Amino acid sequence: MNKIRKKRLADEVINEITKLIQNGELKEGDMLPSQSEFAAQLGVSRPSLREALNTLASLGVIELRPGLGTFLRSNYSSLYIDYLNVPLISNPKVTNELLEVREFLEVGAAGLAAKNATDNEIEQMRVLVEEMDKALYKKRMDEATDRDLDFHMLISDASRNGMLKSILMNIRSTIKEFMYETNMVVDFSAYQKDHRALYHAIKNRDEMKAKAQMKKHIINLRSEVNLYYELKKPQLEGSVPKEYMKKKI
Repeated sequence: MNKIRKKRLADEVINEITKLIQNGELKEGDMLPSQSEFAAQLGVSRPSLREALNTLASLGVIELRPGLGTFLRSNYSSLYIDYLNVPLISNPKVTNELLEVREFLEVGAAGLAAKNATDNEIEQMRVLVEEMDKALYKKRMDEATDRDLDFHMLISDASRNGMLKSILMNIRSTIKEFMYETNMVVDFSAYQKDHRALYHAIKNRDEMKAKAQMKKHIINLRSEVNLYYELKKPQLEGSVPKEYMKKKI
């Protein structure tokens, strides 16, 4: 079992547990170690472990039995295992499927956020856009990507639709990994105007404009990613080639 690096901890915990399932160290029906023991084995805090376990439980991969422990379900979806660790940017089909899902969900979330966001949430959105600007200026791409994810998740919170938020939270780790990978091959700074326009639409309580702006943002991202695929033909490998990495501003 590998020690986990102190970055993106909950997502890395999920990845490590998935590896244990894939290599047979965890089998259907097995009980996971206690949270204290498991956190120590992985080299993470208990809160990070609990966040990861809650995500896996919501996906139906594990079952939390109060007073008994945490068990790997015997009927977890193999689709989960197939998709969780795929290197998205090297797989056009999975990447475009994810962007389709994001478009379906996040366009609606943006419209609802324009109606339902609190003044405090709108202020948080403004702060996140400014923090993305600062991170880009300092060429801190990991920080910019983290704030990008926070921005999109905040919009789902502000939608006030618990089911929509739950679905997006269930694929949060996949969206985050997608953002980290694609920000190596697309010009992140080009999407800041999308973020600003989206923030202003929500601030102005313009539901239709918020939905249109989110749709435009995801379409723009899809176009740039598909351009990368066209340049990379005829063969895509599991890692992003250095020759297609763009210098961030």
